[in-house]
Amino acid sequence: MNIHHRIVAVLHILFAAAGFALLALVYVSVDFAFSFIALSEEIRQVVMSILSVLAVPLTALCAGQLVAALLYLNQRLGARPWLIAFGALQLLNLPFGTALDVYTLWALLAVPPLDPPAAAIVTSGT
Repeated sequence: MNIHHRIVAVLHILFAAAGFALLALVYVSVDFAFSFIALSEEIRQVVMSILSVLAVPLTALCAGQLVAALLYLNQRLGARPWLIAFGALQLLNLPFGTALDVYTLWALLAVPPLDPPAAAIVTSGT
């Protein structure tokens, strides 16, 4: 496996972990802020419900990105298109997501996916 492929997989793992951490931080921060703000319980429940509805797809995206990166690190070729797709989704996260997308596309589309297995290399003439 090319060193750039490993770096892409590790960067996607780090971005997925950062996404999980950011979701947890926002959820806990809003809940903590409501302990100081004197609002009705209904408003608190509505805001927390909206946050929960928004957190579900974002959590699924982070989990998918994490799984795809781990599978690609274990040299599963089926994870390569998923990493390219998650890299394209990261394009919207300026500026670091854009850098991840450019590097992902450069590394995964410019170089063959994996080294050929040793059994596939046949020497002729013997």
